[in-house]
Amino acid sequence: MSRKLIYLILFVTISFTTFSQWNWQSVKPQGNDLNAVFFISESVGWMSGKCGTILKTTDGGNNWNVIHIDSLQAITSIYFVSDLVGYCATDGGLVLKTYNGGNTWDIKKYDPLLSFTSLFFTSTTVGWIGGERKIGVSDSTFFKTTDGGESWVKQTTIPIFSPWSIHFFSENYGWMAGVGFSSNIYRTTNGGMTWEPKYQDGRSYTSIFSTSETNAYVTLNFGEFRRTTDGGNTWELYHVTHQDNEINFVSQFFISESVGWLSGGYYEPSGYKYVIFKTTDGGKNLQVVKDGLIHSINSLHFVSENIGWGVGNYGFILSTTDGGSTWIERSDMYQSPYRIYSGLDFISSSIGWAIGSEGCILKTSNGGNDWLENTIGENITPYSIDFISDLSGWISGSRNDTGIIFHTTNGGQDWIVQYNPSDEYSIKTIQFISENIGLAVGNYAIYRTANGGQTWGKVYSNQLGSGWKNDICFINENIGWILGADPTILKTTDGGLTWDSIQVPVNTVLPDCEFFLSALQFVSSEVGWVVGAGRLILKTTDGGISWQEQMNSGNRDENLFSVYFISENIGWTIGSDGLILKTIDGGNSWSREQCYTSQDLFDIIALTENEACIVGAGGVILSLSNASSDVVEYENKNEIPDHCALAQNYPNPFNPETIISYQLPMITHVELKIFDLLGREIATLVDRDQNTGTYDVIFDGNKLSSGIYICRMNAGKFSKVQKMILLR
Repeated sequence: MSRKLIYLILFVTISFTTFSQWNWQSVKPQGNDLNAVFFISESVGWMSGKCGTILKTTDGGNNWNVIHIDSLQAITSIYFVSDLVGYCATDGGLVLKTYNGGNTWDIKKYDPLLSFTSLFFTSTTVGWIGGERKIGVSDSTFFKTTDGGESWVKQTTIPIFSPWSIHFFSENYGWMAGVGFSSNIYRTTNGGMTWEPKYQDGRSYTSIFSTSETNAYVTLNFGEFRRTTDGGNTWELYHVTHQDNEINFVSQFFISESVGWLSGGYYEPSGYKYVIFKTTDGGKNLQVVKDGLIHSINSLHFVSENIGWGVGNYGFILSTTDGGSTWIERSDMYQSPYRIYSGLDFISSSIGWAIGSEGCILKTSNGGNDWLENTIGENITPYSIDFISDLSGWISGSRNDTGIIFHTTNGGQDWIVQYNPSDEYSIKTIQFISENIGLAVGNYAIYRTANGGQTWGKVYSNQLGSGWKNDICFINENIGWILGADPTILKTTDGGLTWDSIQVPVNTVLPDCEFFLSALQFVSSEVGWVVGAGRLILKTTDGGISWQEQMNSGNRDENLFSVYFISENIGWTIGSDGLILKTIDGGNSWSREQCYTSQDLFDIIALTENEACIVGAGGVILSLSNASSDVVEYENKNEIPDHCALAQNYPNPFNPETIISYQLPMITHVELKIFDLLGREIATLVDRDQNTGTYDVIFDGNKLSSGIYICRMNAGKFSKVQKMILLR
């Protein structure tokens, strides 16, 4: 990513708002995996999936409202009994109910030890949920409601069984399928009070669907599909292949005893492909109605013999209006979701570029709403991109394990090779500090040009490491820094002609993590930050001579890959598993931003506090803008609070992270601290003035032992405490 000379943007006026959020740009309406789909009519329907995502349409899929419940949980099942009343269940032990068509949701049940996998209703009042224990032996537990989900009563527990699918034909007759020790298929004839094992072969059954008291269908892997017509006493086996490949079935939906659809996947030499079948004779014969899909179809739903929907991974949506004979893709995927985007650069709020795997280059001229795709060539891995105008830019990377630099003079339409050093296997980072002067960093040297890249010369020769990137940041034409071999930072005061080495203190090295620094940024000659493995954040106020640790989780699986500040106070850092952290006080405290993706995020650039872009794995491109979708944290956070409040942390119990939410009706000084039961202060999460709004702060108890901790909030005359349980 280009680190533009910081004095060019320090004069931007910054205005704080709590209503901005991260929105999908590469996949629309969004790009998280979708697990379930439910339509109440031809026009009105919902879809749910990872990162607390719910989609709603009221016009048959022409337009979608994206609703987010909780970015830390996946919604595994969704069911509506009317166009207003519906339910959803999550893998984090939540059961939620909506009374207004999904705009807001209320918690009706919460069990942090359970992962709910399936949800089904037979009327407006009677329904069931099934789940399995997340810790220890995988026992299944079932709950029933007879009052419309207001309360749930535990019915039974089946040991060593994971229920993947539940389906009821009536209030008495129901089925469930999954993987278990005693049986893979169970049936109830008394509304779930007792369950009778019906089939056991030690395999995994992915879905079950019943069309009468005695008729049911189950799908599984290895090309097998089973049907019973006598309540499960006997089962007909149908072995299904496609192009000589066995089908691994995923989902099914029957509109009658004869007519139904099934989805699955199969291997072929070019990769894994997915297919949709249709049957008109109860499964005896399956006809391929959609083939060659590159995304799994995780759920199917039909409202008639003609109109149906399918949803899958990476936000993939299909619909049919002729019974499956033809399918229309309803999600806009501008790029391959399997691509990894590693860098980006913007020269204005409208014009920007992103680079990714397979030599891909994207360009936007409207702030990321649309992207045009180009490619540099074959066998090229781009690492860094930098533009100094809307026409002139550079890309560095590798081609066939040799470092390479490309240049364009027409905004990225055409690229020519400017430099190709044979003794470097990659050029990881490039930045131009003027039209003529540029720096590039390889694995063994720093290169400099004074003529716009026509010629390059070595100005520093030494091992520069093989970590994520050797990031560059210049704050003017003379002063700049480069990440060297860990734990070294290089500094220049003469425009990159000479470099001095600065050692990061060894006491900042994570005790259980291979140490690496991944990115740096300075906002002045004195103030800067570096980030790296284990959520490591370091800050300097003396140009890099000394460093203070601002964050360190000590977890080898939590990595930060990029950092960007627009002033000495406001900045972001991003990393693995969709992590976005923001600070408005120079890094003294960091809050987790809701971005609703679990993909690794690799690069960020910001123009203002409300204009920013992020790229990452899984084809992710996110933009920060004023809200265009609804964020639901079990209440409407877009309303201005009328009183101070500190909510119970969620989840609770937690391990090791939990979110602490609070609201402010006015600008005031907020102090948020954690104590143990002896009154000893454990952590200060917030200690600053904050604007009106609702806030989420993440607390990481990774270094603490199990027990009860106290969260205390002071805001003006308001003071409140909440008990938090850390359960390891």
